[in-house]
Amino acid sequence: MGCERHHFLLVIELSFEKLRNASKLFISNLQFLPTDSLPNSNFRLKGGVVSERFLGLEEITIRNLGVIESAHIEFTSGLNVLTGETGAGKTMVLTALSLILGGKSDADRVRTGAERMIVAGRFSISQELQSALEENGTEIEDGSLLVSRTVTADGKSRVQLGGIATTSTRIAELAGDLVEVHAQSSTNRLTKPTFVRAALDLFGKHQN
Repeated sequence: MGCERHHFLLVIELSFEKLRNASKLFISNLQFLPTDSLPNSNFRLKGGVVSERFLGLEEITIRNLGVIESAHIEFTSGLNVLTGETGAGKTMVLTALSLILGGKSDADRVRTGAERMIVAGRFSISQELQSALEENGTEIEDGSLLVSRTVTADGKSRVQLGGIATTSTRIAELAGDLVEVHAQSSTNRLTKPTFVRAALDLFGKHQN
């Protein structure tokens, strides 16, 4: 059974007095990680990089969200960094990801003058999750799951999971299997009974 590797997204805020393209997002992908940063020794290395497929966010598409009229970002294995001056749209990228993962929608986020905003994310998922989703009719293409969210200017929201209409609640339930977000106060989940039980089951190698 091959190893599966995760990749990472880091958002950094920079401030420059004179930045000609202040409205643009600067994306830098670092292809190589030091081998001592790898979680264990079971990964097979190729040129300093784990060669197995990773799990997580592969790409994100944003239309008419806040200051972003149109953006498409592809992520690759390794460390991906988004930088830009204040107001460039870094927060909107995280807002888009939150909406894709079932977060609360807000019509005020729709770009001024637009009828609707559209955000979509493609995730590389594990074989176990793929099998569970396919049993419910969800379409998975080459191990990737597409999640899209549309919010109109009058506040109506629509969510699709692998081409099938679903609810934001359902997406939120799957969010933990798609990505892991680390932010301020993220450790609060340690106090949630469901997380504690899941951690205990994992430690005891218990499966429901």
